[in-house]
Amino acid sequence: MKKPIVILFLIFLSLQLIGQENPNSLLNNPELSKDNPDKIKTLNQISRKLIGTNTKKSIIYANKALDIALKSDSLKDLALTYNTFGIIYNYQGIYDKALNFFLKAVKISENIENKFLLANSYNQIGGIYYNQNDYDNAYNNYLKSLEIREDIGDKNGLAASYNNVGEIYRLREIYEPALDYYFKSMKLNIELNNKNWIAINCINIGSIYQNLDNYEQAFYYYFKSLEISEEIYDSESIATANNSIGSYYYKIGEYNKAIEFYIKALKNSQDVEALLEIKSALKGLSDAYSKQKQYKNAFKYNVLFKQISDSLYNIDNTKNITQLEMQFQFDKEQKLKRIEQQKRELKYILLASGLFFLLIIIILLYGRQHINTRHSKLEQSYLKLEKQQLQNELEFKNKELTTNVMYLVKKNELITIISERLVKAKSYFKKENQKVIDDTIMELQLCIDSDVWEEFELRFKQVHLEFYKKLNNKFPDLTANEKKLCAFLRLNMTTKDISAITHQTSNSIEVA
Repeated sequence: MKKPIVILFLIFLSLQLIGQENPNSLLNNPELSKDNPDKIKTLNQISRKLIGTNTKKSIIYANKALDIALKSDSLKDLALTYNTFGIIYNYQGIYDKALNFFLKAVKISENIENKFLLANSYNQIGGIYYNQNDYDNAYNNYLKSLEIREDIGDKNGLAASYNNVGEIYRLREIYEPALDYYFKSMKLNIELNNKNWIAINCINIGSIYQNLDNYEQAFYYYFKSLEISEEIYDSESIATANNSIGSYYYKIGEYNKAIEFYIKALKNSQDVEALLEIKSALKGLSDAYSKQKQYKNAFKYNVLFKQISDSLYNIDNTKNITQLEMQFQFDKEQKLKRIEQQKRELKYILLASGLFFLLIIIILLYGRQHINTRHSKLEQSYLKLEKQQLQNELEFKNKELTTNVMYLVKKNELITIISERLVKAKSYFKKENQKVIDDTIMELQLCIDSDVWEEFELRFKQVHLEFYKKLNNKFPDLTANEKKLCAFLRLNMTTKDISAITHQTSNSIEVA
């Protein structure tokens, strides 16, 4: 069994998603003149039709579809376009890039819950692993696709998935389940009348029977494939069937029959330039003639076989060079993307760091300001408290000073009154007692503080150091009594208090 059989299934199925029109007719589609989902679908159709014939143009049309899909916000069309890119790069053998696009399609398909696209993406991913001989991963993805298609009843998709899972079992040489899946695929294709797929199923089933040495069944299915291929005029499928029948006759030793079918296969494959089938036919002819000891013919076909092998080798080399070029371009793009991503990340890191340090500075400044404000408030409270304390002390001293002067004045008044009374009462006393009264009056007079105002001014100046100095500077013409009156006012004394101390009427005080 050849891998192109499975690849044909993958490409054929992918084309079912968007139609099978000729690319030239698609280019004339009026939908290409306006940006809409139909244009995206048409561009994808053109791109997929050009796969294998003009890869550069295929990518150009896929990019056009991608630009419109991104602008239209249609996730379904975007997933479909990603699948197109995946198919292109898978065909070119750039598997990492193909896988990247298919995984993008998977993610979108899951988000929009489009199981049809999701199943197709998993099937294509299985094909990538299949092409790299990673049969475990290929099987897992084929199985995911199969389960989804069973769930949604996608018969076309199921036919492909059954064939692909069967192919994995065949490669693992587990032939019974391989046959089971191939027959399931063929049953659906018969139901859907997919004759070209039925022809492929028959070739696959025949190859299993040949591996099991059941040549009768192998021949039956090879011949059935040939009949169907001739019915639908598919020259390449006819060549494949003739090569398979030739290999069958070669296996059972009927070399003339083998040569007959190899020659037919050679003609059919040359008609459509199917190089792989040409190579198989030439190899079969060389081996069959060699078995018949017709070495001249064996040598002739062997030379042609070598030439076609070299041609295919050159084609493979050209494809590999193209693949390397595209891989280089892809790696370059990825590197540029990584650099851009790193630049963006660095920019975000620097911005985040700047914002972080700015936040720290703001917090520190706020903390410092908060502390300074707190200190300022505490200092103001302290100053206010200190001022209040000083005011209280000053008020206390003022009261003390006022009380003291009033005490002295009242004391002098009392002594004077007592002395006057004693003088008046002196004549009523006996002469021997009058001397005692005179002595008493004398002592009382000695107790009078004649310098009460001097003492008041002295104490006042101790409390209010700058008062008289400022008063004299501003009003140098004030009399002693006026200065004394100013001092009383400074002590917040009332008119009544001043009147009592100075023995003047309240009216006189108010006028003064």
